[in-house]
Amino acid sequence: MDFTILITVSPGKIVKTRKVRLKKKAREEKVTRKGVSIFVALIVLAVVGFVVGVRLGVARKDASLNKTSDLTTKGLYYQLKMEKTDYNVGEPISVQLSVTNVTSSPIVLNFKKNLEFDITVRKEVDLLFAQVPKTVWRLSEDQMVYKDSHVLRVDAGKTLTFKGRWDQTNRDDKPVKPGRYQIIGNLLAEDRTESLQLRGKTGE
Repeated sequence: MDFTILITVSPGKIVKTRKVRLKKKAREEKVTRKGVSIFVALIVLAVVGFVVGVRLGVARKDASLNKTSDLTTKGLYYQLKMEKTDYNVGEPISVQLSVTNVTSSPIVLNFKKNLEFDITVRKEVDLLFAQVPKTVWRLSEDQMVYKDSHVLRVDAGKTLTFKGRWDQTNRDDKPVKPGRYQIIGNLLAEDRTESLQLRGKTGE
């Protein structure tokens, strides 16, 4: 945009005429406003994404506790269980995974290591209206695990049982704080990636 500035020293007499070009400044202001708008939009999207992620990816505070969990897949019926959902601080929590062959033929499970069953414990940390899980302990990190290729055969209608125990300690072998915990169990056989989850609390 161009402007002409007229300077006069007496009525009707023009002494000096000067053109001032403002296009560049106007363009810079437009770019600045656009940059601010983009920045605000990104902030809004980040907040929305965070809220949606929290709602979809973490446990609700009012989610129910459960001492058993089960599923059936690839001819096997899995059941993960613990004795109760409420434990005293420091009380050992025993977890058991049973695997039953629900087909009419034997099923062979292949393992690459000596550990056949793993447990992962995650503490639910309060965040707004939800609870974000944080891993505090894992059975496979607390035991000596080494290569040991072997197989287990599960005949039709038969059940294999795997057991583990968590003493309410963290990865540094220190006592954990009271709260709500997720206990996840999974078989470590090849081509068996299924996992089951329990939910309990300690010292509340």
